[in-house]
Amino acid sequence: MDKRITLIFLALICTLLIAPAEAKTWYVDDSGGVDYTDIQAAVNNASSGDTIFVYNGTYNGFKVNIPYLSIIGESVDLVTVSSSIYLPEGTDTSQNATGTALNGLKITAATKIKPSTQYGTVSDLIIRNCAFEGITSSNAIEVRAYNTTFENNVVSNCSGSNVLVLVGTANGNSTIITNNTFKNNSNAAAIAFSKTANNTVKNNRIEANNIVFLFSSVGDGNKIYLNSLFTNSQITKVSGAVSSISWSSPNQITYAYNGTTYTSYMGNNWSDYNGTDTNSNGIGETPYVLPSTLGADNYPLMQPFENYSIGSSVPVAPIAAFTASPTSGDAPLTVSFTAQSTGSPTSWQWDFNNDGTVDSTEQNPIYTFSTAGTYSVNLTVSNAEGSDSEVKTGYITVNEPVPAPVANFTASPTSGNVPLTVQFTDASTGTVSLYAWDFNNDGIVDSNTQSPSYTYSEPRTYTVNLTVTGPGGSDSEVKANYITATGEATHDLTISGLVNTVPASAVFARETNTVTVASIKNTGPALTNVSVALYASDVSGGPVNTTTIASIGLNGTISTTSIIDPTIRSLEGGTVTYTAVVDPDNLIAETNEANNNKSSSAKPLRYNGYKGKGIYWEGGSNITTKHTYDLQGNLLYSTQPDTAYKAVGWS
Repeated sequence: MDKRITLIFLALICTLLIAPAEAKTWYVDDSGGVDYTDIQAAVNNASSGDTIFVYNGTYNGFKVNIPYLSIIGESVDLVTVSSSIYLPEGTDTSQNATGTALNGLKITAATKIKPSTQYGTVSDLIIRNCAFEGITSSNAIEVRAYNTTFENNVVSNCSGSNVLVLVGTANGNSTIITNNTFKNNSNAAAIAFSKTANNTVKNNRIEANNIVFLFSSVGDGNKIYLNSLFTNSQITKVSGAVSSISWSSPNQITYAYNGTTYTSYMGNNWSDYNGTDTNSNGIGETPYVLPSTLGADNYPLMQPFENYSIGSSVPVAPIAAFTASPTSGDAPLTVSFTAQSTGSPTSWQWDFNNDGTVDSTEQNPIYTFSTAGTYSVNLTVSNAEGSDSEVKTGYITVNEPVPAPVANFTASPTSGNVPLTVQFTDASTGTVSLYAWDFNNDGIVDSNTQSPSYTYSEPRTYTVNLTVTGPGGSDSEVKANYITATGEATHDLTISGLVNTVPASAVFARETNTVTVASIKNTGPALTNVSVALYASDVSGGPVNTTTIASIGLNGTISTTSIIDPTIRSLEGGTVTYTAVVDPDNLIAETNEANNNKSSSAKPLRYNGYKGKGIYWEGGSNITTKHTYDLQGNLLYSTQPDTAYKAVGWS
């Protein structure tokens, strides 16, 4: 009986370990309000199989070191990546960017797929529906990977030497380059082959580039067909040995041209081809001969490939089919749909919740399900010959998002003499997978234990920060001045001199006033950063100003400290009494905490008469001394004092 229970228990554990983690969608918006504000942070926290959806904005480049990660932009017109992308980073052999998919991004800096100096693993990439624009690097897109698909992209206005560079790997590249546009790369080769083999280049529009194809020591199996080439400065350039290039389709293709169906091998459309088409099947009668012993295109197209209806002998109604990724996850869940319909549909109508309302007419749309539930998806495709629908019932599953935990904690004791050992108790709610305690709020994690203890060795007041993280996010609880650690009192701070105004006879209205604190004494060891606060009897709510004494030596005295009272009093009359307090927050343990303050005498509030009535009465004038005569009429020289209430000097 015990053995059977043990076996069942082990089987359950194995089931839990084998079950794959559910894919998650992370959201990036540089204006905030979602999971992350930059792509790299999302990549760093994602897992294999996750999707990163990027909202409108301009972002720094990123490095992908985990496999099967999809990075999808809201739209190629809205999302810009302005610095380089690395798949993978290439600093360690364990890094793996296999299966990375890029979609809907505008990229304005070089994209590096395992440069030659890098380590790591990468293959089976998909780069689709992106724009590579204005890249100035020598190689705009550099691919050292097996089985890459480069599809439906626009590469334009790049000024380096090469646009798309295929560099050979141990297994060859086997890269598929299809349905792209390469244009206006006036200094560059559109596609460069370097020691690479088994690549397919088809259905691309290549126009206004410096060079179309650059070959450097190229291997076997490269096929180039069904491309349209216009107004390029140079078709090919060769460096080193080049094996034979196939310039036409490997098999005969059934196609419709000018309303008639034909079956033939098909080559490329060369804008400078001057041959004839006597049987009107859209294929030239004479080969197009390539320079530099690269062979010939024996089936040159008379028109751009877009003018040929490929793969259909007779127009037929389409058959709807589609896939989606991911098909499950937490709300909001962003899903990429891919139409796989046959029969050359000309329109697509997507109903993402099968409620009869068309939600999108794009061929391959992206849709966000914001509410938890199970959704049936309906795709209807049509052309001139008819229409067809595919409904996938219960195809998309959207789960309620896991809420973020809420951080909270208590501690005991919260005050005492050093060394003070405090027991912290976690009181957070929600699912927590990681605790990060910062016992003095200095930004450094001091403990990851759920309910740790900590010993404070220095007398002071401490702010404590607990950050908790779970599947739904993270939260922090900061308790300011929560722990007070005190030491044995060895100091006594006093004010033995006067607290007085400058000048000592009055406080002036309508201006700031300077107050001096004389003879601040420290009985005990040297101190640093001693705070002095100034209070005014006519100002409530706290000190009018504070200052900090950098240091007071062992049994030392600070002769005079000046503090500015910035209060502007409108009218004269009444009195003001100032009180100075040393160490107002009691941060320094003292033998006597009651003798830290001293007050001035009550000072009358007056107008500063020396400065004239201009600052007190509207339209008044200030004092200006011009000439002074003695009783005998002789001219005397006079000087004005630099401050009020001082004697005038005569000469």
